[in-house]
Amino acid sequence: MPTETFNPPVTTYFRDVKIGDVIRLDFMTPSPFNVCVVRNIDSKYVYLYRSYIHTSEISYSGGVICYQGHEDIVVDRNNTSMNISLLERRNPA
Repeated sequence: MPTETFNPPVTTYFRDVKIGDVIRLDFMTPSPFNVCVVRNIDSKYVYLYRSYIHTSEISYSGGVICYQGHEDIVVDRNNTSMNISLLERRNPA
């Protein structure tokens, strides 16, 4: 499966993304966890998958407790107020 990597990233809009694209949500505080994968698109919405990690400040086990998970994000396809960058596109054609 060919992948096209954009370096530097390309500024784009939600209406222009495709399933499998790797994007960065530039409107959030800079973090490695701003990266999402476009998992589905329909006529009105873009569905994103974003992983995250959180650590608690108190631990009774003598170590740090890490919470891992994912967040499903749904965004209106016509939204142009959020800045996003395209990092990778799978199956460019």
